[in-house]
Amino acid sequence: MASSQLVREYRRTNETVQKTHVDIKLKKYDISLGLDIPDFGVVSGEIGVSVSESLETSKRLKSSAWVLLAHRTFKASLQPSLAGQIGFSEQCVAEVDAIGIFFPDIQSEAIRICFTAWLGYACAMDDVLETMPPLEGEAELLRCIDVMRTGASSTFVRSKVDPSIQDMTRSLRCHCIRQLSERSFHAFMEAVCTVLRAHVDETRFLQGRITNELSTYMKIRSRTIALDPFFEVIKTEYLPTGMNQVPHYWQKLQHTVSTAVGLQNDLIGLERDIQNGEPLNAAIILMRDYGSDLKELDEALLSECISRVTVEHNRHVAQALELVAEVYELNGATGSDSILEVARHILMICQTHLRWFSFKSKGCHLTSVIKLFYWLCSWSLLMPSGRHFELLQGQNRLSN
Repeated sequence: MASSQLVREYRRTNETVQKTHVDIKLKKYDISLGLDIPDFGVVSGEIGVSVSESLETSKRLKSSAWVLLAHRTFKASLQPSLAGQIGFSEQCVAEVDAIGIFFPDIQSEAIRICFTAWLGYACAMDDVLETMPPLEGEAELLRCIDVMRTGASSTFVRSKVDPSIQDMTRSLRCHCIRQLSERSFHAFMEAVCTVLRAHVDETRFLQGRITNELSTYMKIRSRTIALDPFFEVIKTEYLPTGMNQVPHYWQKLQHTVSTAVGLQNDLIGLERDIQNGEPLNAAIILMRDYGSDLKELDEALLSECISRVTVEHNRHVAQALELVAEVYELNGATGSDSILEVARHILMICQTHLRWFSFKSKGCHLTSVIKLFYWLCSWSLLMPSGRHFELLQGQNRLSN
């Protein structure tokens, strides 16, 4: 089957947001994550649609084919050594699909192309940084900030370990500047630089060069989760003139949602982080503060720390819902549907990220992830309260 045929479409079925409680059972430990989620009823667009909706889905599928074509070209320039290898096309499809899940209401091909490129870049950058000594990685990130802002050529000092991040950053800049308006690209560029700077802070956090405590980590995590480049473009493209100049509200909503999603990421990925000895996880940092060592894991303490992180996640989701309720009041005063639209795009990521990340496993072969992806997309992943699904990590249970 051609890669373009595998691209799925997603749609929102709820006009208003509803809060859903989801119980997710960890695989190895007898612990469940009780997460509150803003539910917009995001489902695959091919499930139970009318004739008119099918025609609209067909248009979106054609649009997605163009997005995929653009992303394959970008991905080949981003990681030329991977182009043509087995799994390359599937990875391109998976990244296009991820943006489809994240932002099912966004129709613009240009925005979807840019967002997919940012997702692919962020994942590739993380992979390269993991192979570099911390100080070398930090220096390279600072150079990449200059590349992103200026488009500087290769006359820059280049890493002797792996100079590819600068080249990837230049590819991202050239690709997205062709897709976005000048205002949107500037907002996107500055948000990308903020994420890169957060990765510098993350390196310094790990080395103890800045305060090594949970509150500091969470300030960093809300930026390294890398959602702000999406949000800044959405605000610039969709908010009425002047509404983007109310930074206190939008920044608070973005920070609250990014923190919630960062905690989701840490909770869902906790078992793999424990297995790999990964210290950058809110629950693990909390355990360390209690004096626990991952080598001799205290499961009772682990359960307590997970509970505390879960409570913090749910608190941020509740706060985000309250902030969006304020937008509804503001909308009544301004009569602007676009304000609600932007708030919905931002809040919805709390649901759609969970849906995506719950079956994204770095330990699985990509084909296993793709099979699991399409199986999960055939039904609503977010179950009513009292139900749960078991995370599938490191195994392909569908291969047989």
